[in-house]
Amino acid sequence: MNKIFAIFFLPLIIFAQTTKYPQAPEIWSKPEKIKAISDWAGTVGGASVSSDGKTLYMAVSGIAVSHLSDTGWTTPYKLPSNINRDYYVESPAITPGGNRLFYNWRIGDYSYLFYSNRDTVNDEWSDPVYCGDEVSRYPGVDGATAPDDTTIIFLRSSMAYIGFYNDSTKEYDNVRDFPNEG
Repeated sequence: MNKIFAIFFLPLIIFAQTTKYPQAPEIWSKPEKIKAISDWAGTVGGASVSSDGKTLYMAVSGIAVSHLSDTGWTTPYKLPSNINRDYYVESPAITPGGNRLFYNWRIGDYSYLFYSNRDTVNDEWSDPVYCGDEVSRYPGVDGATAPDDTTIIFLRSSMAYIGFYNDSTKEYDNVRDFPNEG
């Protein structure tokens, strides 16, 4: 058995260790602590950044928000109680337009996906809207991302799914595997 290993696998291991992969063209800085957020929240469980990079939604015993100003990130504040109810709220995901926010309400061991719409006139968030049973069925949703206001990509049991907004039911349906089905 040792001879088989040496003949077949040892050259593969040596090749993998000596292969040089090209460096990515972008240069990343070392991570930096965001003091305003760290001092206020301590630990952040999950985050979503607005498409302009100036608003950060984060999970810290509910959903909180910080804005990037000329002097750095502002001290976070929690979203209103219509979103941050008595449930464990986590996994925020803001749409690129910044007017729909998805989040999970964890009740017991089960996680339900909701969204709220921003009233752009009053800059207030709507009451939560349940994404629907087709999205939040057993064993629940582990998080989502939204490429636009009408499409969600979410995880359920480590499997990715995609769902689409149904204007008549105000829920997300037509759920299917992502990206396995076209």
